[in-house]
Amino acid sequence: MAAYIPFAGKNSIVEAVLALQFAQSLTPAVAEKFDDLKSEFIADFPSFEKMQVFQFTVGATQLGAATPSQSTAGFNASRLKADGKPSRVFRTMDMNISMHFLEYDHWAETKGAALEGFFRCFKILGLPSAQNPIVAVSLRFIDRFTFDGSPESASAQALLKSDTQYVAPKVLDVGNLWHSNSGWFDSVLDGQNAIHQLNVHSGIEESAFVMVNHGIHSNLVSPVVTAEVNGDSKRLSLEALFNAQHEANTVVLKNLLNDKMLVDIGLVERRS
Repeated sequence: MAAYIPFAGKNSIVEAVLALQFAQSLTPAVAEKFDDLKSEFIADFPSFEKMQVFQFTVGATQLGAATPSQSTAGFNASRLKADGKPSRVFRTMDMNISMHFLEYDHWAETKGAALEGFFRCFKILGLPSAQNPIVAVSLRFIDRFTFDGSPESASAQALLKSDTQYVAPKVLDVGNLWHSNSGWFDSVLDGQNAIHQLNVHSGIEESAFVMVNHGIHSNLVSPVVTAEVNGDSKRLSLEALFNAQHEANTVVLKNLLNDKMLVDIGLVERRS
């Protein structure tokens, strides 16, 4: 009988993104310390490049045609798979620093690698600080499920719980093309305000598929500065915040996907 199968076999994750937002732009520090950052990370990310911004002046000038100016906007570092596609990306842009995992095994390894990269970057940039603290923490998972039968026979009913509250009931009986987008606020850990954005949609390429894109953005009650990166009696650690967001994502999937898929991706144990 045709059914949906997880993108990566043992899991369905196309991409996991862990990100931090600072109070002020990281660009000046990154531009000043770019060579040090490249030396630190080149072994882990063989492609380590500046992200450039070009500024153009519109209109004539007294000296003739204006020439575009170029400046560093951040960095984009990547590690490639054998097929030339990225397996991991590390980047900064404006106020944000993020680690993107396009090959996912399990949460502990992913979280550990992201935090290690962040902390190494912090050491070079002298961040976070009282002048430029971390003000928000974000986690995003993008899951993909592929239908192994005729696209015409695919439907949301084959993947989602019939009583899920995360998509409109209408999508369950409209065939293989549908889309549901929702958002809500809650507290994922000790009063840390968080917004969830959930985008679930189907499509057809070589076969029918469903994408689940769930992002959680937590605005911190107490900004994180250097002394509190690893947490103390008054402030939570970055690791604790990411763990809480990961658990919140698991809760959403357990209330979105049907029991068979939850077993297939390891969120629920198979009954003997």
